[in-house]
Amino acid sequence: MLSPSSLPAIIASLEHFFGMNNKELQFKRIRKMIPPFTKKAGNNAWTTDDIQKMLRNSCSNRDKAFVYILASTGGRIGALEALKWKNVIPMKENCRAVLFYE
Repeated sequence: MLSPSSLPAIIASLEHFFGMNNKELQFKRIRKMIPPFTKKAGNNAWTTDDIQKMLRNSCSNRDKAFVYILASTGGRIGALEALKWKNVIPMKENCRAVLFYE
């Protein structure tokens, strides 16, 4: 079954195809038949059980460090690729702040 979020791209390609071949279809009506978008993931924060499961299935210490960083900061996975040591800022009482986006 197709995801509702993939349908607009499919309909746009069909609209372009039929437009290039001078075939008239009522795409305004077709677009109204698309079901509403539903977000499948990312609605809730990770539970303790989720984090423990990810840590059990992590093979390397590097992967476990990523899980710990994301779980404790609330950052997104995409923010890790630009993370550098200079973005980990020392604070009072031996704490650290993580700056994901400069």
